[in-house]
Amino acid sequence: MAGLIYPINEEKFGDSKAGSRVVGASHSENSETKWMFRMGTEKVWCSQSLGAETGTENDPPLYSSRIINNYVEYLQEYQPDIEIKSILEYAGMSEQEVEDAGHWFSQLQTDRFHEIIVAKTGNPHISREAGRFSISCKRIGAAKQYALGFLNPTAIYLRIGKIAKTISRGAVISGKKLGGTKVEIVSIPSPGTNEKLYQCENRIGFMEAAAKIFTNKFAEIDHPSCFHKGDDCCRYIVTWEKTPAIIWKQIRNAMLFSGLTASLVLSPILSRESWLVLVLTSFFLYLATFFNSQRLEKKNL
Repeated sequence: MAGLIYPINEEKFGDSKAGSRVVGASHSENSETKWMFRMGTEKVWCSQSLGAETGTENDPPLYSSRIINNYVEYLQEYQPDIEIKSILEYAGMSEQEVEDAGHWFSQLQTDRFHEIIVAKTGNPHISREAGRFSISCKRIGAAKQYALGFLNPTAIYLRIGKIAKTISRGAVISGKKLGGTKVEIVSIPSPGTNEKLYQCENRIGFMEAAAKIFTNKFAEIDHPSCFHKGDDCCRYIVTWEKTPAIIWKQIRNAMLFSGLTASLVLSPILSRESWLVLVLTSFFLYLATFFNSQRLEKKNL
């Protein structure tokens, strides 16, 4: 029966901090169900096509479960009262699939996921906030933090295309250096995909956060072209602050490289004693720059 409104179990979906709850649903003849959420005094509708098939040729798996898992961790951190299981059920996902790093979700599933978390939290900008959360120093772990210590913001941004391939098949992304603290990132949707504006916003949040690992401040993002607003691609100009810690990291890395190179090249030429002096001098100079860069980095935090 078209337009039938019927009550559903509010406890199944739970209440959020934003005060949203499911209060009803509408089922039409074309097999589309709309869920009604009450956000304070407002009612918000979310649609769900019951007959849609995911993981098929028309709706292929495009997005890694790691993206959804990041949202889940964000909600658990900042919206702990929201029931994750019901959100995943609405999106056609399972907890096991989200936890499986090798699983991929379709555009329809991620659209449903975004639709319901916006309704449940009342936050239309949650994708950008989740993007900022994705590369939090607290979450990336000691091993990754150590590896990142040998990089710099420019290196991270220029690798963003390779990073993106591991979590999304929805767009082709490339980076180009524009200056010492500025890069251009271009994102072009893959043929046959239907990437949405919220995914662009999530990408902006990630790019803002990438610089924070090194500077303790979000990068500034200028977004002069947006595919979702009629342009042929999404173009981002990313700039960040060059802190003393970054400068000393670059000196430290240069010291390590030059010391190793000199030791290898001069090994056949120098006497054993002279070679050992060179190695020890290079090592202590590296340690001095290493500890100074660490001191400055901790000072910024």
